[in-house]
Order: sequence, then C-alpha cells, then structure tokens
Amino acid sequence: MKRTTMKRFTAVLLCFAMLVTMAGCGVGKTPTTETESTPTPTVETGTDTPVTEEGFKGYPVDTDQKLTVWSSIMGPQKSFTSYTESPFHTGLAENTGIEVEWIFPTTGTDPAQAFNLMLASDELPDIIIYNIVNDADQYMDEGIIRDLTGFIPEKAPSYWNYLQENPYYDKTVKTDSGRYYGFGCFRESEWNAAYTGPVIRKDWLEECGLQEPVTLADWDNVIRTFSDKYGAKLAFAISRMNPGLAGAFGASGSFAKWTDELFYIDDSQKVQFSMSTDGWKEYMTQMNAWYMDGLIDTDTLTIDDAGMRTKALNDKVGISITSMGQMTNWLADVESSGSAAKWEGIAYPVQNVGDVVMKTQMEDTARACVGAVTTSCDDEKVDLALQWLDYFFSEEGIRYTNFGTEGETYTMVNGVPTYTDVILKAPEGANDALDKYVSAQWQNIGVQATELVRQKNNPIAVASVDVWLQNQESKKHIFPAGVTRTTEESNEATAIINSIQTYVQEMSLKFMTGEESLDNYDQYLVTLDGMGLSKLLEIQQTAYERFLKR
Repeated sequence: MKRTTMKRFTAVLLCFAMLVTMAGCGVGKTPTTETESTPTPTVETGTDTPVTEEGFKGYPVDTDQKLTVWSSIMGPQKSFTSYTESPFHTGLAENTGIEVEWIFPTTGTDPAQAFNLMLASDELPDIIIYNIVNDADQYMDEGIIRDLTGFIPEKAPSYWNYLQENPYYDKTVKTDSGRYYGFGCFRESEWNAAYTGPVIRKDWLEECGLQEPVTLADWDNVIRTFSDKYGAKLAFAISRMNPGLAGAFGASGSFAKWTDELFYIDDSQKVQFSMSTDGWKEYMTQMNAWYMDGLIDTDTLTIDDAGMRTKALNDKVGISITSMGQMTNWLADVESSGSAAKWEGIAYPVQNVGDVVMKTQMEDTARACVGAVTTSCDDEKVDLALQWLDYFFSEEGIRYTNFGTEGETYTMVNGVPTYTDVILKAPEGANDALDKYVSAQWQNIGVQATELVRQKNNPIAVASVDVWLQNQESKKHIFPAGVTRTTEESNEATAIINSIQTYVQEMSLKFMTGEESLDNYDQYLVTLDGMGLSKLLEIQQTAYERFLKR
C-alpha cells in the first residue's frame, strides 16, 4: 500500500510546522477527570501471547522476513556505534525471532526535523516509533499510518488484554472516533511520573541554624543565607524547571522548555495556556527579583545536568530543583569525593503555611510516543509487525525491556526481578549500564516498571519523590497525553504552538533577567493573542472535551 500525493505534500509542510521536539518524547501529561483515575498496573499485567488460529505459537517467531523500524527513542547505549553491537537490540531480536533494521536520527539531529524528512522520503519504514499521538487522526487520514482497529484484538492479544485491564490507557491510544492507531508508552504507576523536585543541602541548613524552608519567604531567607555564607546561588538546569516553583503562585509552567507545560486544566475544566496567567506574571516577578539581587546563578541560562552536577560537587549550589536521577549522581559524587554534603529532597514551596501547591512536576502515566504500523508495511508483513510490537506487552517482553536477561542483569528475589551487580555496581553507573540491556529506562514501547526506577536510584533520592508528591494537586490540572486533534485542527494548531513556544521561551528568560521589563507584560499578552493563542485554546478545549467523552 503506497502513500498518497497529499501525504507527500503534508510531509513537506510538516518540515516547517512541526518543530516542536518531544521532551525525550516525554510530552507527559496526567488524566484530569475525577471520575476516572490513572491505572496502577503491575509488571505482571501483560500476558504471554497465546497460540492463535493462524498457528502463531509464541516467541521466538519462525520467520525469514525482516522489519524496518524508524525510532526517535530506544537507541543503542552511547558506547555502541550501532544497534548491531547493542545487547538490548540483539537480545530483542533473539527473543522475538524477528530481525529488525533500526533507523535512528543522526546524533545531534533534531528529532522533529528527522521525522519530517523521513515522512518526505520515497518509502516509509514498516514501523514508526515517535510522538504522533496528538495528530494520529491526521496521519491515518493522509495515508501515513494504518488504522489498527480491526487488527489489534486478534493479532496483538497481549496488548489487547493489557488495554482491557487498563481502561485509561485504552482511552489514550485511540482517537475520538474509536480508531486504534498504535502501541503505547506507559508507566506502571503515578509515582514513576513524578521524578523532579526541590533539593537542599541539609548540612548547610544545620550549620546556619535554619529549618527546612516551607514558604516562599523561607526560601528567600535560605537562598540569601547560602549566598552570603557559602557563595552558593539558586541554580538549576532550565530543562528541570517544569513547572519549577510556579505552583506556589497558582501557575503551571516556567520557561516553556517542554510542550507538556504549555497547557493546563483549570478548576472549571477549561484549557488554559500556562505562561499567560496572572499567577505566571507573579512567578516571573519573583524570579526577576532574585535574579536582580544576584541570587540566581547566571549560568542557569545555559547550564545542563552535567554542569549542575559539577556545581553541586564544588559546593556552588545549596538549593535547587533537579531530578531523582541527577540527585542520585550528586549523592554518588558525595560518596566518592568524601564530601560532607548531605542532600535531601524537600517539598515544593507555598506562599502561606497551609496552602496547597497547584502544580508540581508530574507527567501523565500515558505518554505521547507510540509505535505505529505504516502504510508502506506490506499486507503480508502486517501480522509480523503486530507480533513484534505485541512482544513489548507480553509478560516476557515487559520483564525484558525493564530488567534485561535473567541470570545476567537480574535475578528473582522473593518474586521480584532484582538487578545484579552488572547494573548496580557498573563502573559507568547504573543508568549507563541499564541503557545497554533494557529500553524502558526512559521511553519505550511497553510499560516502565516502578521497580526499575526504585532500584536504580539512591534510596535518599527515591525517598525524595514521596516528599515531592505531598501537598499538591497536580493530577487534575495536567492536559492528558491522549488528546487527539482532527486533521484540520492539527494543521492549524501545530504552527501556532511552535511559534508561540519559541516566543515564550525567549520572553520568559528576558522577564527573569530583566532584559524585558514586566511592565510590558500586557504587550506580551497582546503579542500572544496576535500569534493565535485564542484560536489555539479553542482547538485544545474542543479536543479535550472530545477526549473526556470517549
């Protein structure tokens, strides 16, 4: 089945319009309906694929056919030059019996641009793994991906069973009209989806005779004290400020780094733009005040996780916002260097004691990446493509993608897959070691197990997540990942989102540094409206309401 001329034309247009890169494909959002909670499945939820009438007897499959898979995620660990050297990819081929030619964007290439160039090529791969959820209707209508509605129940029984056991996930991988379009990327629990928050040097607090900060006034005091006594500023990587401290001001975003912080659901079930509210202006006013007082590290404008790790090791930061994984790195550096530093997680700040934080970092347990079968996958290969994708939802597949190979990377301890020293004592660290053997650590077709996250991180960092989850109401405010737009809506919304996101990224930093006065905030809102914000919110609201009715 070949693609249409219209599809080629659309692909060219997308090269211009679809410049929004995924947050590691991690455009995570949380379901917002109070009547339907997010599921908390276990790693045993998947089932082994049974024998079918067609004679499929499970894995490995006996076939000479080969699949081509284009993917922006699940690439080989950085020490390997090719997937042919990767233990995960070679093991996957052995387990499934299906040979795959993987195609990944070239290192350093923007995934969105690579995706659009792939769409504009003469022939699509058999399977695409990318952030296509919001525009799935468009991709089916224009002949890019197949409608899988009639295939999944019979040809992908493990996936079908998983969806039936997890109604919210089922809801996120079909369109408003009920068309199934792909194999999802899910987390086992909400705990997995909240992995970033405030951290502090507990030893410095004790030295200075300070209590753990609770309110913004407490934070102001700690920031000033640490700056005066230790020369340590408030520092953070912009990529970790999602939503940063915005929740204390009733706001839902910081610097528009990721698309998942652009929108939120208010208490009236209305879609709002995060960086255009009175609360966000108050937030930027506070950040500007700290910046102008020399309390925010100027490196914050450009620094990444590696730079923040160096600052933490060299006592250049005493209070910050970072991830559980980065905190694990900081604690490893403390141990190896013999430092006296004591890092711990603290709760997100509030304006007044007793307040509830509107928004903390929490993503949807369903993510915006899916594995979709393209129209270039020949009819006689569709079954094989579905069998390969279905493996990720089988009991064996869920375990393999999270823990690797039994006896090598994990053993069973009291019924729980438990990492061996191959992972936990790897010289390169658990994260890099896991990337050699599993795919669910970051994003993965299938299910990310909570045990993966807990076992690979330092217990102090793991305990911090429980602290970050306190006193917040994030879930009801997050725009769901599974919302889909019609083809017409997608064509209009994508270009607006891209231009607005770029503008807000620029203006948020200018507001913080004082390059742009907050006296000009009203003009900023006028500019946003002129860029189509009102129309965009109308599209998102309509699409969100359709999602709720599924």
